[in-house]
Amino acid sequence: MQTLTSALLGVVCFSLAASSIYILNDILDIKDDQADPIKKHRPIASGALSVSSAIKLMIALITAVLGLCFFIPIDAVYILMAYYALTTAYSMKLKSMPIMDIFILSSLYSVRVLFGQSMTNINLSAWLIVFCMFFFLSLACMKRVSELYQVKNKQQQLSKRRGYCVDDLDMLMPTGIGCALISVLVIGLYINSDQVKLLYHYPNRMWFITFVLLFWKMRLWFLGVRGLIDRDPVVFVMKDKPTYVVALLILLTALLAS
Repeated sequence: MQTLTSALLGVVCFSLAASSIYILNDILDIKDDQADPIKKHRPIASGALSVSSAIKLMIALITAVLGLCFFIPIDAVYILMAYYALTTAYSMKLKSMPIMDIFILSSLYSVRVLFGQSMTNINLSAWLIVFCMFFFLSLACMKRVSELYQVKNKQQQLSKRRGYCVDDLDMLMPTGIGCALISVLVIGLYINSDQVKLLYHYPNRMWFITFVLLFWKMRLWFLGVRGLIDRDPVVFVMKDKPTYVVALLILLTALLAS
């Protein structure tokens, strides 16, 4: 029960922190967002929320996070501080640096895992850390590939705050696909490890997870290459029904293997 309570507190705390940073990012990107056919409908870009009101909201969110810091472990506080520093640097400058921005973006995804560990005190295995590294790096590449395909298809303008051009698709796409395949390979190596044999009664059944995960990643990249993922891939998968089917299959497989 204590672990669940800590996890829920962590979700609230990190959500508030992330929201405050997203507001800063939208303020800095307001001109680019106004020229984007999708992002122009965001509150700040559309004018529904004024910049002054957005700043006040951001300050209120940061204040709430500071208040919650008195109720979370000190390690979690340090991770939040690092997250704020990294995201602020990313929004201000690093997002315009090619390749560097992808590694920073994937790191920001991974920070959420580290924060969860610090809140629940659940040990992270080296397998999970390596998997997250390649998995999130693949998603970061997909985000940039999707944006460049929108530019290529003339559905949006090339952001001045990005360091990429359409020709970079030839490098970003195979890099992202390669990272996706490596992440699945890591899962396969983990299933073949002695650790899995100790945790599961029927470890061979876990191999089904690799095929399901491989299908899911290949399908996402298939859609991405066709330019059908027109926004953040994380937002896309949250509304993608096949993704939920894949998640259910993975969960059922793990239960049948236990």
